[in-house]
Amino acid sequence: MACNKPVYDDNTEKKPEEPEENTDPATPENPETPEEKTDIPAAPKAGELVIEEIYYSGTLIPGAENASDDQYIKLTNVSDHTVYADRVLFVMNYIMGDKTDVGAYYEYPELEDGLAVNDMYLIPGKGTDHAVKPGESVVLALAALDYKESRTEGEGEDEKTVEGNPDALDLSGADFEFYDENDYYPDTDNPDVENLEIWFKSSFTITTLHHSGLQSYAIVLVPEGETAQKIMAERHWTGTYYFHFDEYNFDYAIDDDDVWVIPGEWVLDAVNCSAEDSYFRNPWGAAFDAGYAWTVKVYNDIAHFGKSVRRKVIDGKLADTNNSTNDFEASVPSLKK
Repeated sequence: MACNKPVYDDNTEKKPEEPEENTDPATPENPETPEEKTDIPAAPKAGELVIEEIYYSGTLIPGAENASDDQYIKLTNVSDHTVYADRVLFVMNYIMGDKTDVGAYYEYPELEDGLAVNDMYLIPGKGTDHAVKPGESVVLALAALDYKESRTEGEGEDEKTVEGNPDALDLSGADFEFYDENDYYPDTDNPDVENLEIWFKSSFTITTLHHSGLQSYAIVLVPEGETAQKIMAERHWTGTYYFHFDEYNFDYAIDDDDVWVIPGEWVLDAVNCSAEDSYFRNPWGAAFDAGYAWTVKVYNDIAHFGKSVRRKVIDGKLADTNNSTNDFEASVPSLKK
């Protein structure tokens, strides 16, 4: 078969240009030199940094009916690249989503795309200070202490010894801790663990997680330029909510409370927690979590101590269907040794 050669305006045949020699050692044309991969600094997007585990119940103290406050939250990078935890804000709900055993409950106005929150604690950093590689986690401890060991709290007349709990967890190796200085109750600071930055706390003493899990938690990425003062000045939730009990109905002004609205587009992940017998509704909409996680079905069942809610692992990946009823299960805490 004849082959037609290309002819150009000067009626000459043009030979193909010889390819230039490739001297770049990191390109596919030189496979003998492996391509060097580098992580690109990135803030996490929704679904990349998730709440993998919440240990809110604490560890039952032997011979007692209460528990140690060895509580923590574990955040995990489920993406295929390094993300940075800088400016990730941990928040807790304002809306009460449970119903008491006598049927009393709160009714709140519908809140469009956003989270109504009280407590806000920020992971500090300038953007690339706290790298979280794929599959790695960040642990936020309510107090980064070894709860197995006895310790001294307070000063002067307020000094007291807290006995260690041999069944409790050692959280002294946490990445961050909630340290709350206050005039009413001593908090213990671990100088080797970086403190979360308090943006707002509702407690006059120290922040703790609800031991029975009647609470919701979320992590959000705060845009540059947003501050605690700016949020509280511009994002205060207003309106009226109602308390219902039998034939009694009382209305309260949300304006009087310290409650802020976090925009939905900031949210990275949210997890509702409850107990089956007291569950009434989720504090936050289904767009953030269509279900709820629990350690036990009965609100005050002593069996909830020593259990965390952890994401299931399905096909080697953490479950994330945006429904905590399906995604989480009660489990032994992952930091239990």
